[in-house]
Amino acid sequence: MRMTAEDFSYYTHHVPGCFYRLGVKNEEKVITSPVHTSTFDVDEKCLGLGTRLMSFMAIQFLNQ
Repeated sequence: MRMTAEDFSYYTHHVPGCFYRLGVKNEEKVITSPVHTSTFDVDEKCLGLGTRLMSFMAIQFLNQ
């Protein structure tokens, strides 16, 4: 379980929106530091997945 706070919901009162968390760590590559730390890093493999997900959602939205 994760207890976090985010202001994003405020914006969705005015325009439709979607919030998701894209996993960026990779334990095999020792990329495990949390965000907002000096050792934070991103496994760049996640960037392709994130791009595909955003493209899929845009196409779904446009085809409504």
